[in-house]
Amino acid sequence: MAAVPLRAMDYRLASKIYDREPQDIIVSETMSVAGAVSAIVAKVGSRNIARLTILCHGYNELVEGNVLPSYSASIGHPGAPSESSVPPATFSRVYGGYGLQWGNDDVSLTTVSAFGRLNGMFTDGGIIVVFGCAAAGTGPVISQRLGGDGPALMKALARFAGAPVRASDALQDVFIDTFNDAADRRAWSGRTFLFMPDGRQVDESKLPMSVY
Repeated sequence: MAAVPLRAMDYRLASKIYDREPQDIIVSETMSVAGAVSAIVAKVGSRNIARLTILCHGYNELVEGNVLPSYSASIGHPGAPSESSVPPATFSRVYGGYGLQWGNDDVSLTTVSAFGRLNGMFTDGGIIVVFGCAAAGTGPVISQRLGGDGPALMKALARFAGAPVRASDALQDVFIDTFNDAADRRAWSGRTFLFMPDGRQVDESKLPMSVY
């Protein structure tokens, strides 16, 4: 049975992708996550999926103040005061792991179960590649709805879809071509992880990754 690579890209960035292909799936503003998965199923038909690439923005939060104890400040230059005399650090930082802007209801722990329709459709060695900023990042809990646990979401995606998921914990670099009004991916930034359907998480950060 023939196997196909597919890309499913959110409409908010699809117009900027310079190498769009006829088999690409555009997840429009009228599509829910479940609807987008239905479009993938229809596109695949009786074939199997060799690779599914999800292209979208990852949700991130700008947090002000020192919210993680591991970032409490110690000043690293000679003659700095001892750590006990240094006040807690105050700074702003962008954290990821708050879901994916894909469809009109976003990929989150609430909607990810829709990918269960793809379970059994991947080839041996098939994979889902999520190219979105800090999809596998971890951030502080902002509210009941914003938990900042990208690894949990990626593990859930792998479990429901029945295929490994590759994602990064960092904001991604994008090449901007203002002359042609285009923008597109560059090589991975940050650490890349492989999330397995059985819940394992493999750090791939030392491997060269440029597969979209």
